[in-house]
Amino acid sequence: MLNLENKHIVFLYHHRLCDTTDRDLLCCHLNELAEIYRNRGSKVSIFVLMQKIITNADKRCVKNHLKNGISFYTLNEWAGTNSDILFAKCDDDLISVMINQIKQSL
Repeated sequence: MLNLENKHIVFLYHHRLCDTTDRDLLCCHLNELAEIYRNRGSKVSIFVLMQKIITNADKRCVKNHLKNGISFYTLNEWAGTNSDILFAKCDDDLISVMINQIKQSL
């Protein structure tokens, strides 16, 4: 990553929200990261991915809430020992939607 110059760089940052998350500080840090690569002549896009756990399968979806912010509404937190859940295989359909949305926005 230190040698990337004059490229279009897309960062996907999966953030696990918690009560103590300082969203302004998070955005500040991500902007600092982007600025490092912009100063090297690269175009930088950062997308913050957040997961919200729901109980109704009919409400599973992907939503764009903020500029470059994407929320996944899923039945399971992507954690634990079940590899289908840990690696979000159970939500591949939602991840495909997200990737298509990002591609369209670039």
